[in-house]
Amino acid sequence: MGGQALKQDTIILVVTSEATWQNLDTYCLNEHFRQNRDRFDLAIVFNGTDEAALQKIKAVAPEHLLVRENLGRDPGAFDAALRALPVHEYEQTLFMHDDHWFDQPDWFDTLHALLEQRPEIDVFGNLVVASVHAPPNYEGICYSLGYHEYKLANFPYFLQGMAGLFRKNAIDTLKRLGGVPHIHRNVVEVGQVCERLLSFILLNEGHLMAQIPPGYEKYLIHHEHYKNGNSSSKPASRLSGIAKRLHRVLIRGR
Repeated sequence: MGGQALKQDTIILVVTSEATWQNLDTYCLNEHFRQNRDRFDLAIVFNGTDEAALQKIKAVAPEHLLVRENLGRDPGAFDAALRALPVHEYEQTLFMHDDHWFDQPDWFDTLHALLEQRPEIDVFGNLVVASVHAPPNYEGICYSLGYHEYKLANFPYFLQGMAGLFRKNAIDTLKRLGGVPHIHRNVVEVGQVCERLLSFILLNEGHLMAQIPPGYEKYLIHHEHYKNGNSSSKPASRLSGIAKRLHRVLIRGR
């Protein structure tokens, strides 16, 4: 692990691996990302040991680099970053996978304008209906992990891939409650459940989330899903009224 003193108030946390690092140039670290590079601190979590990948990553000169064993899927990587890197010291954290990207050159200004315009929102990203494509053994996995109270029916949506813009208070909540749920193994179904649990924990603690305008995967894009029109997730853009009502029920029932 390497790190430097904070230079900016925003950190962008990118997770990549020995199997997917070649996505970086095509997606995450594209031209628009690089044009804004002097405006944020960059942290990269690399899951694996591939030397060619590490040299490529070091060439980007991240302020923070965490190299770890490729286990736990993305929730495990996010949790490791919260524990090992000074993510909580920044005012906002943008969490991305190596195949998330922006196709607009003003993405950085747009995201910060959202923070100013919507002070009540703690997390911005792509919101997906909670029950869509949930593993059939969701509740059993939750019980095994110690999160039996987080039933799908109690939550309106979750943050796709955990990717999005988090205010410091949301990051502080995750750290206070023990980090991001995960297991130290690569089990797809458990990873899917843990991604949902991150959102459900924050919602249950009173944090509000919002879809990045102008809509689902139209700004923060995942791989080629939006361009090809083949995203397998159902956006939650039409659930704002339902979401607010369910959110009030959750908070009152705590």
